[in-house]
Amino acid sequence: MYVVLINWDGGDNDPFTVFNATLAGYLEACGKLTKTIQLTNNSWPSEILNLKSEGIDFVFTWQGLGTSVLAGPEKKNVWDILQVPLICYHGDHPCRMPSNHALDRSYCAHLYNTSEFSRYANKHFRRVSSTISLPCPVLSTDVRLGSREGDFFVLVKNVTPPAATESRWKRDLPERLFSFYMSAAEMLKYHLTKEPQTDFHAVLDELIVTQCFDELYAEKNVGAHHFFHAQLDGYIRDAKTESVYRKLKDFPVHIFGAGWDSYAASGSKHHRFFSGKTMANSQSLYYSKYGIIDISPSTTGLHDRTLRAMQNETPFLISASMPSFLVNKEKYDSLFYSCIGDDLCDKCEAVMADPDGHTELARNFSHEFQSRVDPSDFVLRLDSVSRSLKHFRV
Repeated sequence: MYVVLINWDGGDNDPFTVFNATLAGYLEACGKLTKTIQLTNNSWPSEILNLKSEGIDFVFTWQGLGTSVLAGPEKKNVWDILQVPLICYHGDHPCRMPSNHALDRSYCAHLYNTSEFSRYANKHFRRVSSTISLPCPVLSTDVRLGSREGDFFVLVKNVTPPAATESRWKRDLPERLFSFYMSAAEMLKYHLTKEPQTDFHAVLDELIVTQCFDELYAEKNVGAHHFFHAQLDGYIRDAKTESVYRKLKDFPVHIFGAGWDSYAASGSKHHRFFSGKTMANSQSLYYSKYGIIDISPSTTGLHDRTLRAMQNETPFLISASMPSFLVNKEKYDSLFYSCIGDDLCDKCEAVMADPDGHTELARNFSHEFQSRVDPSDFVLRLDSVSRSLKHFRV
């Protein structure tokens, strides 16, 4: 019996290959046989069919990749043909790639690493069965490289300047729709600096209703509804990134990623800019003395960069809320920042004043988190979900 992992090696920085290889190691440590199949190989459905004769526990696809593929003259979803238990584990918001979340069958389960993503999916995609959130464990096989060097923070993030997005909206959208987009953007920016743990997508849904903007009602135009959410989701992530960047103007930071050209041209003397690295070749970024500053895409879950920092026992600051299941949460407050006032600056100053103390605190947090979110428990949960699925075997 095999667990089949669906991989795609064409993503920016190639995160899928690293994620799947790491997960395969944990699955095999729990006694599972694994097989990784490449989506870039056009015969991948046939590979799965051939494996059915040997037995398939379940197929796992990170971010739901490959779940919208159609096949045959009748353009049936390929998974209706394959009919194997399928688990989709998502680490991004459903509005951003709706087709990867749309498959709603009794043989398919969608799991999300944060509750806010799960809520949106249950509202808009799930009819056969509801989804739940399942926190992602520290899935990393990094072996520590040694001591940390360099008196600087590290920020790893791609960015599109919000002003560029606004210009594109103004160019491409009808005037009335553009005005609505801009009012939504201003509302989200207000929440970012006043109530940063707000579920921004709930705010957007409420705005659509209160303004009676019926052309964005999901029941009338689901495509426009998801597109609106995706556009504003990307916008507020970039606005958060820009806000963090500006707050860091007086702090030593090495910035890795795409889209920073306009910022570098007029940037702070304390900042250095570098191109992004693939996930497989980026471990060295976790070894500066002050650690990483992580800009999380969600408010309720730990981002993968923070999880990898934890594996490397690297200090971090993250813009997310504390996991609710931890005890004595207040002792870890200094690891979690917001865009309210000088919160980030105060925490960066504290790190620079006592980098060893910050490192020790991050290490303690990591140990407590990993004691409660263990990779073997994650594998057992996947196995349990697969058994609950209604599926068909040859």
